[in-house]
Amino acid sequence: FRVEVSPSLAQDLRDYYTKQAKTFVDDVMDTQVKQFTKVLEQIKHACGFDTKVDENGETKVTRRKLYASTIEKAIEMCETFEAFNPGGNVELMEARRALEVALGDVDPKKLGNSDTLRVKLSEDVEDILSKFRI
Repeated sequence: FRVEVSPSLAQDLRDYYTKQAKTFVDDVMDTQVKQFTKVLEQIKHACGFDTKVDENGETKVTRRKLYASTIEKAIEMCETFEAFNPGGNVELMEARRALEVALGDVDPKKLGNSDTLRVKLSEDVEDILSKFRI
């Protein structure tokens, strides 16, 4: 009887801690995906344009403010997710690689002044975000 209790207890403990570890890893992966999509949404929004009608009835199109810190944050996330992917989330890794390619050698100053670069980056980011939407 004593010999049978020990393996049974050991298996129960192993199952419990395996389940707990899986839950922890899943929570970390969910957090990473949420952070990543939030930064992607910020980039997409910042690359957009605002249309306003002034008092004279003229339509003015202005660029939204694009902060270099947002681009830097996205690059840092790419580097972090490359080194830390405990759950082996393939979608996140593919999205990270796609963002690295989209950002390439992006200079935030040039990006801020170029409508073409903004539109291209916005489209690339939208493609990446579409992978996370149901």
